[in-house]
Amino acid sequence: MNTSTIRTGEIVHAFRKAIWIEDDLWGARHVMVQHQAEGCEPFCYASFHYDHAYTSNSSTLAAAERVARELGAQGPIERRRRRFDVGIPSPQQLREQIAALQSMLDAAERAQAPRQE
Repeated sequence: MNTSTIRTGEIVHAFRKAIWIEDDLWGARHVMVQHQAEGCEPFCYASFHYDHAYTSNSSTLAAAERVARELGAQGPIERRRRRFDVGIPSPQQLREQIAALQSMLDAAERAQAPRQE
């Protein structure tokens, strides 16, 4: 008979975690989790996407709140708006993009030009 031993460990410290719900521009809800330790980035645990044919605002919020509570959220759950960064390019980035597009246009024109034999 094969017996195996499981080594046990001792919990030294359990980091608290913040749990909140983010709403985005398209009506989706995102359950976010972040450990309260230095260097820990927020993590999107679950997303509930909105589609008027299948969901409602109240159903996506209720689903997100259920998951947040299952993860340990207590009391009123914090709600945040998700950032929507359109990122306006700098003049130099625009010049680089224009040059790349011009290069692609030149290559397309060369490819379509009649061959001279």
